[in-house]
Order: sequence, then C-alpha cells, then structure tokens
Amino acid sequence: MADSGFKFSEQPMGYDKQQVDSYINKLTYEYNAMHNEYMNLVTKCNSLSETCLRLSDDKNRLSELLNQQPAQNRDNEAAIAKAIIDAEVLAKQIVDHANTESSKVEESMRIAREEIKQLQLIKDKMLIEIHEMRKRFNSIFSE
Repeated sequence: MADSGFKFSEQPMGYDKQQVDSYINKLTYEYNAMHNEYMNLVTKCNSLSETCLRLSDDKNRLSELLNQQPAQNRDNEAAIAKAIIDAEVLAKQIVDHANTESSKVEESMRIAREEIKQLQLIKDKMLIEIHEMRKRFNSIFSE
C-alpha cells in the first residue's frame, strides 16, 4: 500500500506534476492488484459455498436412502463390511510377508556386499603378489 506520509515537493506554481502522476499511478496499480485479489477470493468463496451446498445435499440424500433401506440391504451391508475387514486382514498379511521378504533380501544384500569386500581384498592382495612376483622374475632374468 502507498506510504500515507508521502509529501510532494512544492513548486513555484504548485506541486511537481511528475511526482503527483507517479504517486497516482502507484496508487492505481496497488488498487488494481488488491481488487484483482479480492475478486479471486470472491470467486473461490462462491465456489466453496456451492461445493458445501452440494455436499450437504448429497449427505441428506444418502441419509434418506440409508433410513429407507430394507432389512435385506442391511444384511448386505454387514456382508460387505465383513468382506472389507477380511480384505484388510489379507492386505496386512501380504504387507507383513512382503516386509519379511524385504528383510531377507536386505540381509542377503548385506552378506553379498561383505563377500564382495572380501573378494576385493583377495583381488588386491593377489595383484600385489603378482606385482612382487613380476619384480622378482624380472630381477632374476635381468642378472
């Protein structure tokens, strides 16, 4: 927002026209920006209000439908609820099994990494021995 303590320079024939024009332009820009933001918020507010009304209507319709259901549908709901619970139990078992398998794989990878390190050490040791043997071999044949 514009500085309310702004002072224009006085000229012999009044205020500096460029300063006044610049200040008015700045105020106009800030007003337009605030107005645009306000309009965006109004649009969002209206959209949210419409969504709330639709959701409220949907809730009321569903409540009415549930209250009108015959006993057979309630039995179906119980069967569906049991199926959902069974599915959740099965899903947990699958996740537990996957976690167990994952742990096994991670352990296998850890062991493999250790074996790779050991093999790398053996390889490095062998390279050193080969290098030493070459040096001895070259010294024997160079004499």
